[in-house]
Amino acid sequence: MWDIHTKERIFIKDYWKFKKKAVLKMKANLLFEGEIHLPEDIYIFDDSFNWTIAKTHEDIDGERYCLTMGI
Repeated sequence: MWDIHTKERIFIKDYWKFKKKAVLKMKANLLFEGEIHLPEDIYIFDDSFNWTIAKTHEDIDGERYCLTMGI
């Protein structure tokens, strides 16, 4: 699923390809192969909800940083 709170700050045409409340279910290899079609701010978790990976981006002093953190 993705962070819907950044929608007002993203001006890329057709960036939101899925509904706001949609949660996509797929195997890991398909996720990585299709990652370019997903928003930059996403949360990845398994069916057990025992772990989460948060992928986000930030613009700091004109430079773009993409960050990934596992929990």
